[in-house]
Amino acid sequence: MSRPFNFRSTIAPAVLLAAALLPARLSAQDSFGFGFGDDASAPAASSPASVSVTGTAEASVLGYFDELDSAAKASDYSAGNLFSGSLGFSASASNAEASVGLELDPSSATPVSLGEAWVKTFWGRLDIEAGLKKLTWGKADSEGPLDAINPLDYSDLTIVDQMERKIARPLVHATFAAGSFTRVEGVFLPAFKPNSLAYSGRWAPAALSGFTGSMEAAATKAASSAVMSLVLSGALDPTDAAAVSELRGALETSLTASTADLEEEGIEYFLPDTDSLTYAQYGLRLTTTLGSQDLGFQYFSGNLREPSVSVDSANLFEIDLEPTDLADSTMTFNPEAVTVSYDRYHQLGADWAAVLAGFNARAEAAVNLTSDLSGDDGSVANPSFLWSVGFDRDLFARINLNAQGSGSVRLMHDKLGASPEDCEGGSDISSTRLITRLSRTFLRDEIEASFTGILGLEDADWLLMPELVWTRGDAAVSARAGFFGGDEEGNLGQYRDNGYATVSMRYNF
Repeated sequence: MSRPFNFRSTIAPAVLLAAALLPARLSAQDSFGFGFGDDASAPAASSPASVSVTGTAEASVLGYFDELDSAAKASDYSAGNLFSGSLGFSASASNAEASVGLELDPSSATPVSLGEAWVKTFWGRLDIEAGLKKLTWGKADSEGPLDAINPLDYSDLTIVDQMERKIARPLVHATFAAGSFTRVEGVFLPAFKPNSLAYSGRWAPAALSGFTGSMEAAATKAASSAVMSLVLSGALDPTDAAAVSELRGALETSLTASTADLEEEGIEYFLPDTDSLTYAQYGLRLTTTLGSQDLGFQYFSGNLREPSVSVDSANLFEIDLEPTDLADSTMTFNPEAVTVSYDRYHQLGADWAAVLAGFNARAEAAVNLTSDLSGDDGSVANPSFLWSVGFDRDLFARINLNAQGSGSVRLMHDKLGASPEDCEGGSDISSTRLITRLSRTFLRDEIEASFTGILGLEDADWLLMPELVWTRGDAAVSARAGFFGGDEEGNLGQYRDNGYATVSMRYNF
């Protein structure tokens, strides 16, 4: 049951605070002096701040096909609160800018949340900004290898917009204009946040949602091995059902007590705390133009957004057998045998964009170097090579094609060990994904029909998304559907039962 939503007690105070804060901050130098008179104020005059308010108001409804495939299920369907939106407050003067963005979602546990919020100052050819920010590096349309700064939210795959999936992070970003077409950027993030995943529900990845089951299977196997060791030593008669049952009961009771926290938290029990300078990230980027070609080069030091999980199976459970008193035998879980880390890596990359024979072409390439330079440390991911190539072009009859291929290739793949001791054991050497979007406009460009297809080559799985958008002025009505299929063990195919359709109406102001 959704919680009641009170505009007056939630949104209104936040709106008033944001509206009051921006102009007050930027005009403070005009209202207060720290010298001994009016002439001792700022060394240079600045223009008064101009303030603007923007936002979106959206009404939408989402339905999953497996919840509507019968009359009984359809009668239980709940449309939710329908409304969501955003509010943005920005102010600018001759030497500074600031912005505060609020996300509005009545169905969330936090109906009003802070999106991006930052301040930017101008110092000649040097610009410095700091705060909560979404920053894009690289030239790929979607999830390019060089776009390594902001984590992505994969907890709801009905959200398809790249910027909407990005999670704003605290950072300091500086840009220096080294020439008319050349600039140097630097970024520093004081902490790290991984990609956001669903740990339960329909969007939970199978690898995570099945973690508890895997642990239970490992415990059953370990207990069976313990019983067999007593049988082989002659300390336990396998035909004595009461003795065998007593031993299994003792092991199960002690194991349950030692895994209470694990049962409650699942994989999150092992995740490290990354909100500290220990996980600080930083990078440098140079972009320039040579003739008709745009080039970029960058270095980034950060942490992989997906965890590496390595299990020392031999020491996962500590078993203490008492042959003379089976009821005193114990089996306890050893959390030290499970290693979960967000591996540190150093990235060297480059990107390129140009117009070739009418094609707007772009490409990215990078190498991620982890600490496992020899490829034989099972607790750390191997180094990898990442790439992305794409283009867009108007074809005929107002049809536009946008295509992109991207992927990664693991280096020293032949050094991998077996799973679960090796965090990458049993996985393919490469991961390749193709994305194609065909679109066409109608009725003086007010209506756009599009069809997007995503194909995972190694997993042989896919996602198809037809969409229709009717835009008139600042208002838009859209309808979109998503169909997952292919190998049910693939990254996309595992959601084959999560087909959906959504209809929305939006006003931008």
